[in-house]
Amino acid sequence: MADDGDEREMELEALGAIFFEELEVCEDCFKLRLAPEDAGTAHVRATLVVRCDEYYPSRSRPRFEIQESEGLAKPHLEELLALAASTAAESEGAVCGFEVASAVRAWLGDHNVPGLADDSMYANMLRRETETQQARVAEEAKADEDEEEVRRQERLRDGTPCTPETFPLPARRGQGRGR
Repeated sequence: MADDGDEREMELEALGAIFFEELEVCEDCFKLRLAPEDAGTAHVRATLVVRCDEYYPSRSRPRFEIQESEGLAKPHLEELLALAASTAAESEGAVCGFEVASAVRAWLGDHNVPGLADDSMYANMLRRETETQQARVAEEAKADEDEEEVRRQERLRDGTPCTPETFPLPARRGQGRGR
């Protein structure tokens, strides 16, 4: 089994092969310059700084910070850091750089719209309205699914009535013959 130092070295080698120029290895950390994947125009970007102590990955998790960002307001940066920490927690005891970078990159892709850095009251109001609308749509979809499930359960419980239309009887043998 590899020790923590070997694990960190292998992780950095793998990240270098995957992220090329987007990875910068420093003495006490590494930095990943991340943008949405497969985006024509990237409106958002972030440089994720990952700091690991000598006990990472077996006994500690990395610490994260956003060094530079583009197109993101402070609440978004806090959300990104929380996402990085929770993703790292899911990989307890194992290297997690790629998983964290992938989660952050996916988040950036989901939020790749212009104007997120605008911290004005108007922009915040528009974001809240959008979130409220999305929550309402999700709630309505859930209600529709629940209603359909209730109807399905009723059909299962009550069954289908047995009528000549739903359950035709086969013709009797010997009908029409005199016996």
